[in-house]
Amino acid sequence: MVRSFQDQRVRYFCTPETVPLYAARNLAVAECTGDFVAFLDSDDWWSTDKLKKQMKLFSPDVGLVYSNFFIVNEVAGTTKRYTRRSLPAGRIYSKLLKRYRVGLLTIVVRRELFRRWMFDPTLEIIGDFDFVMAIAREQEIACCQEYLGWSRFNGGNESERKKTQHLKELVMWYENKRLSGDLSGRDLRNMRRMVRAKRAEVEFESGNYARGFVEFLCVRPAGRQFKVAQRIFMSRLSARRTAKRVDGT
Repeated sequence: MVRSFQDQRVRYFCTPETVPLYAARNLAVAECTGDFVAFLDSDDWWSTDKLKKQMKLFSPDVGLVYSNFFIVNEVAGTTKRYTRRSLPAGRIYSKLLKRYRVGLLTIVVRRELFRRWMFDPTLEIIGDFDFVMAIAREQEIACCQEYLGWSRFNGGNESERKKTQHLKELVMWYENKRLSGDLSGRDLRNMRRMVRAKRAEVEFESGNYARGFVEFLCVRPAGRQFKVAQRIFMSRLSARRTAKRVDGT
């Protein structure tokens, strides 16, 4: 399919063996020759003018540009905006800890930044979060408020199938930053709330409703509580529909 494009700008690379996700991203970046890098996984797609609109937002101080996007929910058969709120821009490290809303499919990043930061190949789920947060800590980030991409949710996405691993990695990230002194005060509290939100999901999914409810009550702000409840509901709906497809009823 790739070779059918008959376009010398399109290059195809294949590793001799399967490699972890974020190691694969690093290998792909190593093959890049342009000044900017963007990511598009096989189940997502962009608007035709995405890159054109985002490139206009780069200035000498901006290291990364992202945008809003749509969620295509194949379980519920709906397409909705990722968020109706205005997304933050500038020095937004603390704001992203309070409410992380950067979709990897939307980012465009200066390639020179990969000399300082790469994806952590030991991570399975939160490698993009770790990478973006490292940049946000030291660089300005710009944002196009338009919806420039579509992310597909079908109940089988890595982050959905590996929620326990997701929680484990968030806890590890939180502890490492806390012990190193990179997180303190309000940032520390916000990251702790992010961890509790994910733990509430995992506990509910595991049938530990009492512990899940306790964690859920500690989630702040209220908007994050709503998102947690929404994800739990959609996960249950996905499981039921998958079971129906298997047994044919």
